[in-house]
Amino acid sequence: MSEDREENLMMEILRRAYPERTDKQILPFALIYAGVLWGRDYRFGEVPRDAAGRPVNICSKDEDYRNYLSWLADYLYHLKAEPNEEQAGLSKWVARMVPQDAMIFLGMNTALYFTNIAMWMKRWVEDDSPFSEYWQEGILEDPFDDPEYIPDREDTRKEYERVKEEHKEHKKHCPDVCHADVAYRIPLSVALKKVESKKEREKLLDIYYRNFNDYLDK
Repeated sequence: MSEDREENLMMEILRRAYPERTDKQILPFALIYAGVLWGRDYRFGEVPRDAAGRPVNICSKDEDYRNYLSWLADYLYHLKAEPNEEQAGLSKWVARMVPQDAMIFLGMNTALYFTNIAMWMKRWVEDDSPFSEYWQEGILEDPFDDPEYIPDREDTRKEYERVKEEHKEHKKHCPDVCHADVAYRIPLSVALKKVESKKEREKLLDIYYRNFNDYLDK
């Protein structure tokens, strides 16, 4: 099947799944299925504090998770910031989407960017290794387990340099924060600003995390 026919088939499937949406509202899902993924932004790494005044960098209990979503629902609703270059286009796509769809889409992207790109570069990025070293060593650890698959060198170099910058940014702004949303707070904020009810925003953030975890496990 040709690439154009595959894209048309995917759009037809999405139109049936989301009959009340416009093509622009569902196209982001098609882009993800085609392998397009958007990188991270760690500039906004604030977290709430617990009763003892310690930063909530991770949620180990359901109560912690619910309290964190409650805080995050307000934080993102009131966040005033511009996206970085990597997420500018992503934020425009999200602005066109129904908020619930946007949460599903962003959960998918967060998980797949990590599992398909960042996770495979992690060791070399943390060692601040040059791209040439990753290309020679890391590319052998092919995420698709296909010995005949060789990615485009220039595209891979750009991805590697981007992930290195993200790693540095994470260490600079919020090195101890483990919440997945912290890297996509501006597009999440774009979607949540459409929703006045805090309870509804909390439900939407739960949808984001549930989809993130679902795709992380696939």
